[in-house]
Amino acid sequence: LTWIAYVARQTDPTRLLVLATYRPSEANEPTLAAVKCELELQQRCRELTVPFFSRQDVAAYLSRRFAAHRFPARLAELLFLRTAGNPLFLAKLLDSWLEQSLITKQAGEWQVALAPEELVSSMPASIVSFIANETERLTAFERSVLEAASVAGFEFSAASVAAALGQELVLVESVCLSWARRRQFIRLTGRVQWPDGVVALRCEFVHATYQHAIYERIGPARQALLHTRIGERQEAAYGARASEVATELVLHFERGGDHERALRYLKLAGDQAVRRSAYREAIEYLQRALDLVSELADDRARLRAELTLQVAIGAPLGMMLGHAAPEVERRYARARELCQALGETTRSAQTMPGLL
Repeated sequence: LTWIAYVARQTDPTRLLVLATYRPSEANEPTLAAVKCELELQQRCRELTVPFFSRQDVAAYLSRRFAAHRFPARLAELLFLRTAGNPLFLAKLLDSWLEQSLITKQAGEWQVALAPEELVSSMPASIVSFIANETERLTAFERSVLEAASVAGFEFSAASVAAALGQELVLVESVCLSWARRRQFIRLTGRVQWPDGVVALRCEFVHATYQHAIYERIGPARQALLHTRIGERQEAAYGARASEVATELVLHFERGGDHERALRYLKLAGDQAVRRSAYREAIEYLQRALDLVSELADDRARLRAELTLQVAIGAPLGMMLGHAAPEVERRYARARELCQALGETTRSAQTMPGLL
C-alpha cells in the first residue's frame, strides 16, 4: 500500500497499470481506506465492484473448470441456489467435492458420484471456518448484533435485533449500515414499519450460510432468550394484528420454549390457511400444534388444547379426504373422548353432532 501510494503520486509520464484486489471486509482497514480515498480524490484510481455470479456465470464456470463433463443439467442451478452466486463459496464447495472424490474423471470426462441434491446438501468446513474467522475480528457489540440477526431470520428488521439485545435501534442500524456499505454479512432491502409506529431498516444476509453458521455458534440458552425477546417485541408491536406475523411468532416462541404462545399462533396460522382454502398448509400447522401439546405442564390445559386442535384439524382434513374418511372420523372420535374427560358433553354435541 505504501508503494502504491508513492508510485501513484509520481508525475513521470510512465504508463503503468496496477490491479489490486481486497475483500469488502477489509475496506475499513485504516491504511487501505486512507490510500484509496486519496487516490480517488486525485482521480488516480477506480474501484470496480465485482458482482456475484449469475446462473449463467455458474454454468460457465463449471464448463471452464471441468472442460469435458457429464454433470446433470440441474447441477448448475442447484449450485447457484446453494451458494447464492458467491464465487468463493462456489469454488470451495467444488474443491471439497474433488477432495472427497465426489467429482471424478472417468474415460476423459468429469462425472459426479451422487445425485445433485445430495451433493449440495452441506457446506464444507473450510467455509464455516472462514465465516468463524471473519466474525472473530468483530467487536463484542458487533458480534452480538450479528448473533441476534441470525436469530431474527435470514431476512430481518433491525428493530427485531435491537429488541433481542435490549439496545437502542440507532446503534444497531449504525452497525448494519456499516456492514452493508462494505458488502459484508448483510445487505439492505428497504425499510419496514411496525403497526406501533417503529420504522427500521430491513436487511437480509448475503448468504444463508452466514446465518446458519453464526446461529449454530450461539448456545441453546442464549438462542432461547433472543427468540423470546424478539417474539414478545413483535407481539407487542403488532397487537391486534399479530395474525399478520403468526408464522414468525410461532418460530420465536417455539424455539424460545414458550409452548403456550407457540400453540396459540400455530392455531391462528392454521385458521388463516383454512380461510384461504389452503387446507394442506392448515393441516401442517395444526398437526405441528398437536405435536407440541404434550409440552404443556397443566393436565387440564393440555386436554383442552388438544380438544380444540382435534376439532380444528377435522375441517381441513374433511375437505381434503372427504368428511366420511377414516382419518376424519378418528380425529372426531378422539375429540369426543376429550370432551368426556373434560366433562363437556354439551360442547361435544354442538361441535360434532353428526359423529357423536
